[in-house]
Amino acid sequence: MAVEAHRRRHVTRFDVVDLTPRWTVLMPILISAIEHGTETGRENARRNLHKLADKVDSAQQLQRRVRAALDRLTRVWPTRHDALSPEERAALAEAVEVLTLTAAEVVRVAHPDDIVDESGCINS
Repeated sequence: MAVEAHRRRHVTRFDVVDLTPRWTVLMPILISAIEHGTETGRENARRNLHKLADKVDSAQQLQRRVRAALDRLTRVWPTRHDALSPEERAALAEAVEVLTLTAAEVVRVAHPDDIVDESGCINS
């Protein structure tokens, strides 16, 4: 019992180690495996690239949901700064920053029925 109490007294903190793969580090390894590796290495690299594609697609879907939620929050939060606490102002500023940093890459596509004027604007 004295030993157990001694252990509890000295274990007061746990460190968390993030083991998430860094794809920018793994990508050259995977490319090399595909180009120069054994058949097993090439297959493992292909499988990991497919896994990466799934993760990117999931992350993009989650990002769209988070952006929509942040966009709704920024519209419903009071606009008068005196109505917000400092924590709320900071959270609102961060939400706006995240929305700005994660803005979607949008490509406008003209349809045959649209008329494009001299300035390049589309007039439907």
